Amino acid sequence: MRGNKLRKDIVVRAPGFSMTCRWLCLCKHRTIRHSGFTLVELLVVIAIIGVLVGLLLPAVQSAREAARRMQCVNQMRQCSIALMNHHDAIGYFPGGSVRGLDTNGDSNYYGPNTSWLAHLLPYYEQGVIAQFVEFGEDYAARNNAVIRKTPLDIVLCPSDSGRADRTWKGAPASWQWDNEPTNFVACYGSSTLDNGTININKMGSAYPDSKPDGLFFIDSKTEIRNVADGTSNTVAISECLIGRPDVRQVGAGAGYNLCRQGLAPPTFGSPFNPRGESWFYGVNTQTWGFSTAMVPNLPTEIECGVWSGTGNYAARSEHPGGVNMMLCDASGHFVNDDIDPLVWQALGTINRGEAITSDY
Repeated sequence: MRGNKLRKDIVVRAPGFSMTCRWLCLCKHRTIRHSGFTLVELLVVIAIIGVLVGLLLPAVQSAREAARRMQCVNQMRQCSIALMNHHDAIGYFPGGSVRGLDTNGDSNYYGPNTSWLAHLLPYYEQGVIAQFVEFGEDYAARNNAVIRKTPLDIVLCPSDSGRADRTWKGAPASWQWDNEPTNFVACYGSSTLDNGTININKMGSAYPDSKPDGLFFIDSKTEIRNVADGTSNTVAISECLIGRPDVRQVGAGAGYNLCRQGLAPPTFGSPFNPRGESWFYGVNTQTWGFSTAMVPNLPTEIECGVWSGTGNYAARSEHPGGVNMMLCDASGHFVNDDIDPLVWQALGTINRGEAITSDY
């Protein structure tokens, strides 16, 4: 024995084999250490995890939005293909709203008012619903009263986070807007003068004698041969946000009003906005259409009167930076909010001969 160490040799022997094992042990002052985190180390680890979550969460949210945007454009493409199939079967694109004529031969405001989406039902695998639609009857009549309350997922964008209060709070009494909505709207043109300024006197949706310059308007029957600008240079479909009073503020009084976000509360009862509130009922452009007079997501609308529902309505979405759109050739594109206004207006027309020279 030397110092504090105990030495012991064990010799193991076997035929043709020998091994010596040496054990050394400390017989005195043995120390046992317990490993673990100090409070400071724990706080550092928590801080690192927090930083990683902060870095990863935006990436996850961005990936989810990209998936929603892709789903949106795919569903919009199905509607665009249905438009082409309708054209092949009937010979023209459906009207933005189909009213029919009254006894005087004028557009019947109180007619059926079925929207362009309702006329596409047989062409995007909704034939079961289509066979019960009474296209010659009012939207509230018999079968139509049930069908207009039927949800249609194919015409909804998953990025639209919600709707405003759907209760009308005006006179003579409150009532609930019970139609099922749509995010997809059809282009009724640029609604502009030749110099590119917004033409508030060209609301063809309200006055069919003054037809817009787009693919759709009330009781329209546009054919591909009418699209002289080319199907790859003409917008057919884009998006709207459902029932958002914050993007359409109506001024008081009759006539046309240029209304800006936050200028005044809606005079027809806040917070209520029928924008996109029915895929079936197409009485007004705020329900079924949009104009390229204003670039996407611009917080400005032109409204005709207080409760007419006609005017210029911009394409809108909750996709960061722009909106999805489909051209007449069924190709899908993402349009940035900062698109050149003249390019956007040119895309909205079918036969004005504008040259599309820049990207969008």
